[in-house]
Amino acid sequence: MAVHPFFRIGANGGDGGLEVRVKYRPNPLRALWRRGKAAVGPLVTLPSPAIAELFGLAGFDFVFIDCEHGPMGEETALAMMQAVGGTPAVPLIRVPWGEAWLVPEKPLGP
Repeated sequence: MAVHPFFRIGANGGDGGLEVRVKYRPNPLRALWRRGKAAVGPLVTLPSPAIAELFGLAGFDFVFIDCEHGPMGEETALAMMQAVGGTPAVPLIRVPWGEAWLVPEKPLGP
């Protein structure tokens, strides 16, 4: 059985199948909002995963990635979400109006 903080992979009851369980990290934004507190974070329009990660490491509660007004495509948006996902901040994303490439039928990340 592999040991990982967010994933558990192992045999499924001895029937030869594989069992994968995913444990998502807690959402600190929801915890703040439940306590009636405000969350603070920047709006990022630059298509740069490095900038998004720096904001995530700077102590903000969230990083808001603006794909509607920023010049970024699907690959850059995904890279930015992944970069922020490795920090304590929560990645939020605004999809372009009328764009079908970021709808729930095609998940981009965690």
